[in-house]
Amino acid sequence: MPVLFDWESEKILRVRYYDIISGDDAVDASLRMSSDPRFDDLRGIIIDTIDISENIADITHIEKLVAISRVMSKSNPRIRNAIVLNEDETTGALAALYTFLGNELVWDVEMFHTMTDARSWVMDH
Repeated sequence: MPVLFDWESEKILRVRYYDIISGDDAVDASLRMSSDPRFDDLRGIIIDTIDISENIADITHIEKLVAISRVMSKSNPRIRNAIVLNEDETTGALAALYTFLGNELVWDVEMFHTMTDARSWVMDH
């Protein structure tokens, strides 16, 4: 699976997607993240899409991710979710859809173009 979990601290998780990413990969990663015992103490999740070479996810995967995030946000409502975009239009469109649909979550969800801005926003919690 082209997904790496980088626990930057007890409170911040960076989820790095790379190479060719499918919607199933993203859904599986969210389920793995939610079942990790450290999830309960998280305050920020940074979704890093910078190294994706091709995104083959679709709208149904984003809807699944929002549904999973809705359940996760009930378990831990204190999370800020930053999405760092790459240059790919598909990834940007899917991230925008997730952010739009994510308005119903208790989490704050924002998109960024740099890791520095995303990390700063997540840590300003």
